[in-house]
Amino acid sequence: MGDRHTIHAHLQSISQGGLSLDEDGQCILQDDSGLVFRIEVPQASDRVFWIANLGRYTPGGADSALLEELMRLNHLGLETKGAQFSLASDEPQVVLWLSQELRLVTEEVFERVTLNFADLAIHWTAKLEALRLTSAGSGAGQGVDQAGKQGETWLRI
Repeated sequence: MGDRHTIHAHLQSISQGGLSLDEDGQCILQDDSGLVFRIEVPQASDRVFWIANLGRYTPGGADSALLEELMRLNHLGLETKGAQFSLASDEPQVVLWLSQELRLVTEEVFERVTLNFADLAIHWTAKLEALRLTSAGSGAGQGVDQAGKQGETWLRI
């Protein structure tokens, strides 16, 4: 069973009490660049996840070259510094995510991983847009959508 209390305490500590997990074990963050990402501790998990929606993709072919390139970059996690690309299960979004075992996440590790993940997500959001532009002839080139949950309060970090 996941220990949300540990991550909740880390969030409280690094934000001087301004951040916390909601009842679903999630915390939505937004940095100064406008990047929105979330930290999530699923109830039945011993892991904490950092998750960022990088942008929409067009199912059924228009973004196939883009998705192929992302899968190539995903290989072994070398280009992504251990994070992984995937496709969201509930909408056509390219997702960057990283996870860590809860027992290994000290407050120092949590803060470092959170800041590094934000930087990585900013990098890959820009890279995704650049990849879209290089494949513009395929009908790609849609803007990046980083919507969070509706009605949530975001704290800028």
